Amino acid sequence: MDRNRMFALTITGLLVAIGILIPLYSPLRIVIPPAATYTLGSHAAIFVAMFISPKIAIAVTIGTAIGFFMAFPLVVGLRAASHLIFAILGSIYIARADKSTLHGTKLRIFSVTMALIHAAAEAVTVLLFFFGTSFPAGQSVWWVLGFIGAGTIVHSLVDFELANIVRQALQKSKLLKTDIPIETKKTGKFVFPIIALVLFAIMFLAVIFTNRSNGDEYEDYSKNPAPSSATFICSKWTLSRQ
Repeated sequence: MDRNRMFALTITGLLVAIGILIPLYSPLRIVIPPAATYTLGSHAAIFVAMFISPKIAIAVTIGTAIGFFMAFPLVVGLRAASHLIFAILGSIYIARADKSTLHGTKLRIFSVTMALIHAAAEAVTVLLFFFGTSFPAGQSVWWVLGFIGAGTIVHSLVDFELANIVRQALQKSKLLKTDIPIETKKTGKFVFPIIALVLFAIMFLAVIFTNRSNGDEYEDYSKNPAPSSATFICSKWTLSRQ
């Protein structure tokens, strides 16, 4: 096995592990059962993989989706599977683009485009899931468009900035070879990441305030666990056998 293949396997395995561990154990997350979860950095591994190659991006997305299916409710696993759409489109664009121009404003236009595709895919996935089953009490199409659609756009923008920071660190340490420039201007190094984190913080506080103003306690899967996809599928199979 040559060095390039070894590097691809190693980096893919590491990114898959990171992409699974962050949603499972990070305390920096917003959870609105049954379908909305926003964990800071949960998409970063996929975005880093997109900077490397389409093959690695696809492998990492599939690997993290399997992890979501095993650990979270079915609808959350389906959301993770929908990441294949923006991962494939984004990684192919990066592979074919003039990488020397992918910095500053142009890189953020790319980030916003990916966020819109990301949000649209997740919103459609959740809508199809609920239309195929039933909408939970108090939730509707507007709930999906608001929390899954708009919420995912903010989440995607934040995670892209985190991934871009990791990408630049890997380039500086010569662990990643790419022609994408390292950010040198203050807007790229500090302003865009700070704006993204502030947006995430505002969304986090808004969700907590909304829940408390409605008289509800802030819920988390760790405190009020929902069945994972694996449990859900196994229970369905068991019932069908009886």
